Amino acid sequence: MFQRIKQTGLAVGVLLLGVMCAANAQEESKLKPTEVLYYSLKAMAENPGANRLETVSEFYKRLDETELDDVEEFARAEVAFVNLLPGEAQYYYEPYMSESGMRARIAWQKVMQIQFRGYRRPDITEEMIADYHKKFAPDPADIWDTSFQIANFANTYLSEGDHEKVVDIVLKEVARMPRNAPYRAFALPVQFIGSFAAIGRLDEAMALIRDIRREMQEQLLTITSGQPNGAVVYAPVPLKTGRYLRMEEGLDGGAFDNDYPSQTLRVRQYMRLISELRLHR
Repeated sequence: MFQRIKQTGLAVGVLLLGVMCAANAQEESKLKPTEVLYYSLKAMAENPGANRLETVSEFYKRLDETELDDVEEFARAEVAFVNLLPGEAQYYYEPYMSESGMRARIAWQKVMQIQFRGYRRPDITEEMIADYHKKFAPDPADIWDTSFQIANFANTYLSEGDHEKVVDIVLKEVARMPRNAPYRAFALPVQFIGSFAAIGRLDEAMALIRDIRREMQEQLLTITSGQPNGAVVYAPVPLKTGRYLRMEEGLDGGAFDNDYPSQTLRVRQYMRLISELRLHR
């Protein structure tokens, strides 16, 4: 009996060891850039306020850079950006900057961010913004455009107490964008409402915000009116869709989908902006 128990215990031990080894091997398996990006963004979303590098470094260590296709090559740049590696990120973004599509837009935007925030070079960033505006017209598929960069400069002017410059740069960016999509630039007057108030232009800002909010509500109603009872369905995005996940859009960017942005994503973009504008009715 003892021998039988001993043998059974040994067998169970071997089985458990095998399961543990398999689990460890799976944990340490290599990940393609899109997978690293997915897991990194998911971890960041689930751990708000946590140290970013501590949150994402475990996935970066498992990065597989062999035999990358076109989508994975671009995701490689985003992975470096997420991991706060400015030189490496810029190196991977730069080949796309000569293109004219969505990847080129994202590459330009990220390199401008790297120059301003990573290398503290506002002069170079300012020149790049001017070049970007010449190269790329506003596109409804890209709601971010240069909003990040304009916010960077507006924050700098705000820290210097130059409210006139803040208001000027914000209004120019808002005026540059057509009212055909929920561009992130439209949230800038809300973000810097204090500067408008400081120079006696609060009523002007409030009127602008109300006007934009009304137009965004009308557009949202148009794209959701075909759904039963006006319901909005948020479909989860599978991990292995073979598509690029744009960092700013969280886990369902899909910048290379033929129908980008999807209706679900576009609805969420509208709802986010309208919610932000609701603060100033």
